[in-house]
Amino acid sequence: LGQLAETFNRMAGSLETQEELRRNLVADIAHELRTPLAGIQGTIEALQDGVFPLTVESLAPIHDEVTLINRLVEDLRTLANADAGKLSLNFVPLSIPDLLERQINIFQYKAAEQNIDLQLAIKEPLPIIRADQQRLSQVLTNLIDNALRHTPSNGTICIRAESAADDILLTVQDTGVGIPTTDLPHIFDRFYRVDRSRNRQTGGSGLGLAIVRQLVEAHGGQIRVESPPAGETSGTAFHLILPINI
Repeated sequence: LGQLAETFNRMAGSLETQEELRRNLVADIAHELRTPLAGIQGTIEALQDGVFPLTVESLAPIHDEVTLINRLVEDLRTLANADAGKLSLNFVPLSIPDLLERQINIFQYKAAEQNIDLQLAIKEPLPIIRADQQRLSQVLTNLIDNALRHTPSNGTICIRAESAADDILLTVQDTGVGIPTTDLPHIFDRFYRVDRSRNRQTGGSGLGLAIVRQLVEAHGGQIRVESPPAGETSGTAFHLILPINI
C-alpha cells in the first residue's frame, strides 16, 4: 500500500507539473500575440481616424506585425510536430561547404548593412553527410540571424566547420554582448527571457533556439553554447556536433 500511495503521489505531481507547464505555455503564447495584435489595431485605428493617409508606407507596420505572427505560428507548429514525434526529415547526401556558402550569401547583404564582418572558415576536407538540407538550413538561419541581432556594428560573426572522427563540428561565433552565466542553462528553453537575447524588439519569436535544439537532436546531434561573463567582448559561440552517418 505504501508503494501504491507513493506511485499515485508521483503521478499526481507529474500531472500538476504538466498542467503548470501548459498554463505557462498558453500565457507565453498570449503574451507574444498580444503585442503585434495591439500594433495592428493601433495602426488600423489611426488610418480610420485619418491620423495619416492610407499608403504603402502606412501599411508597412501591419505587414511587419503579421509577418511576426506568421513566424510565431510556424515556430509553434514545428515544435508541436517535434513533441509529437511527427517531425518529418528527408535525409539526403549533403555537402556542408555548399550549405554554409549558401547561408553566407543569404546573410551577406544584411551583415554589410549592419557593418558586421561575416566570415566562413572551413577546414577541408569535409565528408558528405546525410541530413535534411531544409531543416539544417533552418538551424543555421536561426543561429546566424540570432548572432546578427546581437552583434554591434564593427563586430564579427565567424562560421567554422571541421570534421572530427565520425562527426562534423560546426560553430557560429559572434562578438556580441554575450549571455549572462546564470541564463546559459536555460537559453534553449521556449520563451525564456534574456533581456539581451530574447527581447521581441529584436525580431525574435522566443522559439528560435528551442527549434534549433530540436532539429539538431532530430539529426542525432548535439548543441551547446559558450559565452563569456558579462562585460567581456568575446561574444557567444554555438557549437553543433552532427554525425556523418545517421
